[in-house]
Amino acid sequence: MSATKHHRVASGPEADQGCAIQLGFLDPTKRHAKTGANETSSTTSLLTEQNIAVGTKRLWAPFFLRRTALLAFTVCFIVLLVALTTIWRISEKEQGLSTVNPSNYYLWTYGPTAVFTIVSALWGQVQYRALQLFPWRLMSRGFVSASDSVLLDYLSMWNVSALFKSLKRGHYMVSIPIAVSLVIKLMTVLSTGLFLAKDIQLVLTKDFQIQKDFQGSSFNESAVDSRVYVQAWGVAQHNLSHPQGTMDKHAFQNFFYDTSPTGTPMYLENTTYQAVVDVFTPSLECHETSVTTYAHVSDVKLQIDDCTMVIDDYSINQFPLTRTALGSCDGTLSGVGDFNDYESMDVKNIDWRFWIYIADSMREEPNGHPVPYAGYPNDTAYVDIIGLMCELSYSTDRGNVTLMGSGDTGNPSVDLKLAHPVEIPELADVSASSILYGSYLSVAKFASSITARSTPYLLLNTGGRGLEDVFDVKNLTDQVTEMFHALAVHLTSDYLMVPRPRSESSTEPGTMRIQETRLTVRDESVYAIVSILGLLAVVSLLFCIFFLPSAVCSRDPGSISGLGTILANSHEFMDALSGKGHASKADLRKVVSSQVYATTAKGDVFSIKQDGPEIEKSGQSSQLSWWRPFAAAPLVRALILLAPIGLIIILEILYQKSRSSNGFANIDTSSRYLSYTWTYIPPLVMLGVRSLYECVYFSARVFQPYHELKRGHAPPETGIMDNQHRSIAIVGVWEALTKRQWSVMAAGIAVLIGPFLPIVTSGLYTVSDVMTTSNIALTQMNRVNMSEGYFYQKTSDYEDVKLGDMIIQYDLSYPQWTYQDLSLPKLQVNQTSLPNETASALNGRGYSVKAQVPGLRLNLGCEELPPEEYTAGPDPGTDDEVHIGANVTALIEDCGFEAHHLRTAGISSGNVYFNALDQSRADDLYELPSSCPGLVVMYGKVGSTPGTLAAITLLKCRPKVEQVDVLIQLSLPSYTLDLSSPPSVVPGSVTTLFDGYMGSPGELAAPDGDEISSAILYIYPGDSSTEGLDPVFRSIIYGEANIPASDLLDADILAPQLQRVWSIITAQMINSIGREDYKDPAAATASTQTRPVYKASLQNPSGARHFQNMISTRVLQAVLAAMTLCGTISIFLMDTREILPKNPLSIAAAASLLADSHILGSGRTADHERSTGMIPPGSEWCNDRQLKERGVFQGRTFTLGWWETERSDDDNNINDSLQDSAVSNDEDGSVRRHSSSFQPDSADETGRRFGIDADDTNHCGGAV
Repeated sequence: MSATKHHRVASGPEADQGCAIQLGFLDPTKRHAKTGANETSSTTSLLTEQNIAVGTKRLWAPFFLRRTALLAFTVCFIVLLVALTTIWRISEKEQGLSTVNPSNYYLWTYGPTAVFTIVSALWGQVQYRALQLFPWRLMSRGFVSASDSVLLDYLSMWNVSALFKSLKRGHYMVSIPIAVSLVIKLMTVLSTGLFLAKDIQLVLTKDFQIQKDFQGSSFNESAVDSRVYVQAWGVAQHNLSHPQGTMDKHAFQNFFYDTSPTGTPMYLENTTYQAVVDVFTPSLECHETSVTTYAHVSDVKLQIDDCTMVIDDYSINQFPLTRTALGSCDGTLSGVGDFNDYESMDVKNIDWRFWIYIADSMREEPNGHPVPYAGYPNDTAYVDIIGLMCELSYSTDRGNVTLMGSGDTGNPSVDLKLAHPVEIPELADVSASSILYGSYLSVAKFASSITARSTPYLLLNTGGRGLEDVFDVKNLTDQVTEMFHALAVHLTSDYLMVPRPRSESSTEPGTMRIQETRLTVRDESVYAIVSILGLLAVVSLLFCIFFLPSAVCSRDPGSISGLGTILANSHEFMDALSGKGHASKADLRKVVSSQVYATTAKGDVFSIKQDGPEIEKSGQSSQLSWWRPFAAAPLVRALILLAPIGLIIILEILYQKSRSSNGFANIDTSSRYLSYTWTYIPPLVMLGVRSLYECVYFSARVFQPYHELKRGHAPPETGIMDNQHRSIAIVGVWEALTKRQWSVMAAGIAVLIGPFLPIVTSGLYTVSDVMTTSNIALTQMNRVNMSEGYFYQKTSDYEDVKLGDMIIQYDLSYPQWTYQDLSLPKLQVNQTSLPNETASALNGRGYSVKAQVPGLRLNLGCEELPPEEYTAGPDPGTDDEVHIGANVTALIEDCGFEAHHLRTAGISSGNVYFNALDQSRADDLYELPSSCPGLVVMYGKVGSTPGTLAAITLLKCRPKVEQVDVLIQLSLPSYTLDLSSPPSVVPGSVTTLFDGYMGSPGELAAPDGDEISSAILYIYPGDSSTEGLDPVFRSIIYGEANIPASDLLDADILAPQLQRVWSIITAQMINSIGREDYKDPAAATASTQTRPVYKASLQNPSGARHFQNMISTRVLQAVLAAMTLCGTISIFLMDTREILPKNPLSIAAAASLLADSHILGSGRTADHERSTGMIPPGSEWCNDRQLKERGVFQGRTFTLGWWETERSDDDNNINDSLQDSAVSNDEDGSVRRHSSSFQPDSADETGRRFGIDADDTNHCGGAV
């Protein structure tokens, strides 16, 4: 055996070195007589390298098996590992990476899968080169058996099979790249579920702004106005939201983090805000008293221990059933309440107590307390009376307050837990007694503004009911305690707290819990991927250490020509394969299995050497058969084409099911691992489809050069020099396109778009909380009756009249069935038509109803009167006062207005604002021109003296009560409006019910000036410049709108502000007294014979549902369809029938096709001389570019087929007629196959061989 010579590794893509091709070895007498493009002439440039000195050549190492490339993979794996670990740590620390919109799922599902897909494609080249060169690696170490060298083929095996086979045989250089490739594909699947959009409650540490601080140093209990009672009454009676910083029994330092554009605190939905703040808690302690009455006077004496109070009354013959008083234990009576006596007294230093008695119905029987009452015997009646004395105290604590945002961003729900007592120095001088006084005073002041309710009835919240419900000591105590707790809380919020200036130093630390859809990292996936990346980094590093250098060949042996340059010097090996081009793999194994093989580089000649006993060739061979790859099998082809079509159909069926059923399955979100079924199984299926098409692409690349050669006359670029495997798919597709190799290009496109399958599949399925809808009916339970006379006038007698202004000023929630300027009918789901299960479920939370229903609203219809249409100026008044008046001539003449009626009250000083309102005296505007208003508003300012006008604005208003269609969403079972989808008016749905006037003569369709003034809270005293304005204007200037008085001189500002206040108040008036309940259908009037029924949709919270995404579905279907089309093109354009008798990917199989060819010149002539070939010595060190530059193979064409061989005379007994019956040559030299069924068994029998050869070898016979 020859000694091997060690060579240096090449640094270029191939052996890009001084390629010395020697032609001097050719005997000139043996050269062809004809010199041309087919041969190497002595005049070519190659002769200059004829006698080059033998030196050390560099062996070729493929790029992807060089140390730098493999270290780059190691670094890549480490970078990915560090990146994923960092991302995971950030996700854990920050409770997710970021807030995301679940609809943008592709941003985090496609990216990771795409990264690992690219890594997989690049590693595929490492695998290919490792498997390709492994037989050469074994031979480079010395002689090895044929099964470990020339017959060894891992390239054409299925990866998993190759992995186990290589492990079994100890071929770890093969096992490792295959295992890494499979693991990277596994990571590609795992990466589809790496990131997960998940609803998470973030816990964030924040510095909250405190809205108000406790401050009682300037508290004046006598200055408390009616707003305290109005707020407490609105919350208790109409279930309005608590003003910010208050709740039942507590007032606290309200805090916030964000503000709305107007600067008011804003609380985001599904967000909680938690901080420890100061809390004020009132406590009322009540005791039952003894009661003493007198038959001749209405006085009632209440006594408990040493405390006595006589509640006297000026009436001597009508005993009141209930009375209240505010007094001390020594009998001192305050000057507020029923007595309406506001005399001055030192209220701060009196220990005030609240006293109340309640009597039941009068009776004649002398049983109970005698009281004076006219109409009874002796003007005396008897009643049972209970009395209470109540004393207020309060405590201050630090409290853990949690604010929970809802659909109403300005009114969060509150949860409070007291932590520990604390002294608040700013409240040290505020006594509980003074708070009790101010609370009682607020109720008394409100009672004085209305006529229908007195102080006791307001305190007891009886409304229009009697006293029966509270004629019980416990019930009375509970009611009084609840009311005074509320009064004390609201008084504290309004009078004992002041705004805190906003600054960084004025904040309080706290936590904010916000419900967000956050992008998180799935723990199981990141654990698996990080572990795999760590293992891959170690494996790739070890691969560098133990399996490099990988330079074991003089050049890339992947192409036929590349292998041929090495085989040109391997004479013994090629002689052994003589006549075996048509042999099967089994026959080939019989020929070479007795030998051992090694590569050697001797004298700058690289070749394959064999050693072993002499090979005895058998004259017989098995029946000729043709090899076809796995992907060309009929069943596999059917699977390749039908699998994507089947998936397209399945995807469409599932999508249609998902779309029609609002998801195609309910999902149990409590099952942690259930999501793996749709996260990983679909990508695995798509990975299987991709693998099928990779088989198609592999087969196409294997067959492409042989397919071209079989067609005949193939140029070297598309035949023997074509190496399809050395390029990644995208490069391979481009090369196939430039060479017009359509089958390879089509298969390459399929493989190129194949990675999109797992990428897109990663976003195919999502889980969402859904509402299923069903059609139901809503029944209207009451109607609005505004046609009875003087509707608005009636509302001024009730406390409800203040409700609208209270909502505006305190930004409170709207009472049920109202929203802004809309008044909606009371509605109820008609359950008679519902399934029992659905009807019973309506009592559970989460259901909602969407419907379009009618609503009422006021359109004040104000517009500015041009100055030329009116005259304005001072009217004569007293000596000390001036009246400002305006006359609108057209309105006086045509619209029923009277002259000098639009006139202010007396004005006695300058630089003050004034207003006046006047309405038409016509009984009905319908008889007047449509341009006639029903109301005129005047607003202006006098100059420095009362008699001068500084500015004036007049508005004419034609109010209308309109009915509109409103889209609403109600939350069940409370039937409250869901403000996450607030009511909205349907455009174009306006119907006018009352235009200008209503049912009674002269009654406007809107509240008039006096009626709107009675609806305004008495809390806007104003300064000296505005104190003469009507309450409605003062509420706009000093209330929630906070618009300077000067700005209201602009009609574009004044008109919408009046519209807003007037319409909201009107909606509450309608809601309070305008409704008539339907007791039963017979109760309907002629105008409404039956209860109206409206179509609605019931939103059923069916929980989490499994959805198939439409975009991903369509993209997947498009990719699968494109792959099917490409696969079809590739399969039908690549004819694999009767092309190759065996798999050509082993060295021996490919070499057998070149044996006896004139490409190598390895055959023997009739004179038993070795013929010269067309590959010059030294070509094995040249890459393809260098061979082209030196003209090797250039100008020639090549064919795969049956060739005549030169035979000795002893072999000329072949049946020529039989040969002629098989093949024939056309005159132009092309090969034309006939339909003869004859196939020779061996070259020895017919004098022909099967293999690859040049077409212009006329001296040696030709292709037949």
